[in-house]
Amino acid sequence: MIYLLFKKQWVEHEPEYLSHEQEAVRLEPTLLGAKKSNIKNQRFRIQDGKPVLSIGDIMSRELLHVTHNTPLKVCGSIMKNESVHHLAVFNDGHFCGLISDRDILFARNNDSSAKANADSVATTVVMAIHESAPAGITAKVLLQEGINALPVLDDDLNICGIVTTRDFLRVLSGLIH
Repeated sequence: MIYLLFKKQWVEHEPEYLSHEQEAVRLEPTLLGAKKSNIKNQRFRIQDGKPVLSIGDIMSRELLHVTHNTPLKVCGSIMKNESVHHLAVFNDGHFCGLISDRDILFARNNDSSAKANADSVATTVVMAIHESAPAGITAKVLLQEGINALPVLDDDLNICGIVTTRDFLRVLSGLIH
């Protein structure tokens, strides 16, 4: 299930490119030419020689966050020191956006970062995905939307992690030689 943040509330959203017909295809990852699994760490369920992955299997459960008024210099330092590319932005305990290292770089290049804070550059129209969503669907959303991260929501629509292209690369590196 895909969600959009709208007025500080998560609302269901189905992008056009994820029609019901395409969902039926089940965009599961495949092992090219493989008849059986060759996954190094058998952490995933195997079905027909292919790993069956949900986002809950591969997401990062630790999502670093800042408040809306955190200075951009502090955000940049956190990202650099923690080796992450995204931070969640919260205001009064509510998720209100996502900030990336590219957002900070863009602000620095435009000379607007001297007194800027997280709120001034955070993306506030944010897509998110449920932790039970198939990895293939999630990969398609990342590709189609041209983004590198999606917050992950649990059954109560609380953020329980983040999935990034780096998470997909980590999994892929264990699938192929």
